[in-house]
Amino acid sequence: MMPTRSSLAALATLLSTTLGVAQATWIVDSLNRPGTHFTGLDAAVAASSNGDVLLVRWVDPTVAPYSGATIDHGLTILGIGGQPGFVGALRIQGVPAGQHVVLRDLRLAPFVSGGSTTGQCHLLLFSNAGTVHLHNIDRDAVQFGFPSANQIQITDCDLVTLTDCSLHSMYGSAGVMNLARNRLVTMHRCHITASSIAPPLQPYDSEVVLIDTTVTGYPATIGSGGPAVGLCGSELRVAGTSQLNPGFLAAAVVGYGSCGPNHVVVGANATVGVVTNATVTHDFVPALGAGIDSTHRLDVSVEGEPGGFTILRAGFPAPAPTFDYGGWVYLDHQLSFSLLGLVTSPTGRATWTSQLPTTVPAGTGIWLQGFSLGTSGIRVTTASAIVTP
Repeated sequence: MMPTRSSLAALATLLSTTLGVAQATWIVDSLNRPGTHFTGLDAAVAASSNGDVLLVRWVDPTVAPYSGATIDHGLTILGIGGQPGFVGALRIQGVPAGQHVVLRDLRLAPFVSGGSTTGQCHLLLFSNAGTVHLHNIDRDAVQFGFPSANQIQITDCDLVTLTDCSLHSMYGSAGVMNLARNRLVTMHRCHITASSIAPPLQPYDSEVVLIDTTVTGYPATIGSGGPAVGLCGSELRVAGTSQLNPGFLAAAVVGYGSCGPNHVVVGANATVGVVTNATVTHDFVPALGAGIDSTHRLDVSVEGEPGGFTILRAGFPAPAPTFDYGGWVYLDHQLSFSLLGLVTSPTGRATWTSQLPTTVPAGTGIWLQGFSLGTSGIRVTTASAIVTP
């Protein structure tokens, strides 16, 4: 079965249902222009309820950045008119099961202005039983400055997905992207780079899936540079056209044996160099990445069994995932349906691109997950969120 107009109409209908539409939409604008509800994010978050959307208007972040806030309930925060910048700390903590947080189209300090850097900002995700989706979150690729105050840390979370993010880990050991004790973190079409010898991506006791994502270690001018990933008792699955340290002499992945066993699974289309202190398996990686751009175009990328078939389902996550078909099934069977089928190529790839109606309200989102069918049986792909800009 190939994508049809009826499948697209079903997706548009699902996006337009009350299940996906926010309870209320609020405007946040530090300049207090007409239509503003709040001038600061912290006040807007405090006044919001589960399912609300906060539209944050752009202002020049080198002149008037927004201060961060702590988010503890389901909420969608969208930058509009550009990527508004944040200083301080953006913290997502204690989101209950069944609730969903989205950050989209935002920038994290430091900001580059006239050749110098401005501001400091943590991105901290702690103890979230609900899901978190980060879409088009950027940090400028500056080489030095404020390492201890520009952390990216994801700890004790159930499901975190990143799409179209460009994140530069700051100089110093505290500036890497630390992932600790997470059930699953997926990155789709992201770029993660380093400005120190420490690996920019460091999973500890976590499962991480990279889909069409590039991770680059420190490009030392003398020697071989730094590794891309430091594994510590974790599994890393590298799917799609992902690359780890492309063109580098440095090791792609370094495992730390004192933390427990490390495992790397490399898909047929991925590029992974030298791996040390970890077992390596070459197999297809059941993975799915999806995103909606500013024109409401939906792009879906699937990696399944070569020459097989993947059934794509759309809906909403259950309060608790179940382990089945060799992976975590996140969709609630009562709030999801089979959207379409995709035939995977001999390389195991399949894509789908469609134009969604622009009438769907900003901040409306649903989740997708696929089931790959082939000679090895049924294997579940990762879950992916799609959220309208």
